[in-house]
Amino acid sequence: MDQPMLLHFVILLLMTKAVVAPAAALSTSSLTKPGCQEKCGNVSIPYPFGVGDDPNCFLNEYFRLFCNTTNDALILDTNVPILNISMQGQLTTTIWAAFECYAEGGKHRVGKHTFWKLPEAYMISDTRNSFMTVSCHTTGVLYDYYKDSFYVGCISRCLNETKSTGLSCEDGLGCCQTTIPKGITGFKISTGSINNFSYTWNIRKF
Repeated sequence: MDQPMLLHFVILLLMTKAVVAPAAALSTSSLTKPGCQEKCGNVSIPYPFGVGDDPNCFLNEYFRLFCNTTNDALILDTNVPILNISMQGQLTTTIWAAFECYAEGGKHRVGKHTFWKLPEAYMISDTRNSFMTVSCHTTGVLYDYYKDSFYVGCISRCLNETKSTGLSCEDGLGCCQTTIPKGITGFKISTGSINNFSYTWNIRKF
């Protein structure tokens, strides 16, 4: 596996995070209920969230979390890892990025589309997240998970066939960024290369 491929996966694991919010924010005085688990790993668990089988530890099933005792990972539903729970009722999570990788000469090597959905009581924060494509001559499109309707997309370009220089969109080269609409509870992401250049790599930050 060549260096561009390794670089892609390192950035993917460090940079793809999302903030989701339940329907109601937490009270500033929210604490874990007596007798209930206070933490999973390094993540504090304030009520109305809770873990375990005791229904008194969480408000309802939408606020029930699961703690993997093997790796101390806090999980929402069956597959949403939770990195932090704020007192404003926002949860920080991590997701896989969508990507396309090409070998020299433009031959497609590997690609991955991403899909993600949340439990009914949650939505993705439109103020704390954005949709970003980082690459040369690359398209990125985010779709509704449930209706397959178009949400947002953008095209990033470079002045020549060179690798993108960073993860910032400040200079407007090799990167495009746009807002996401309100009320998203699930999405799918597809990527593509306009001219199949060999240095094509993508990061999505939601």
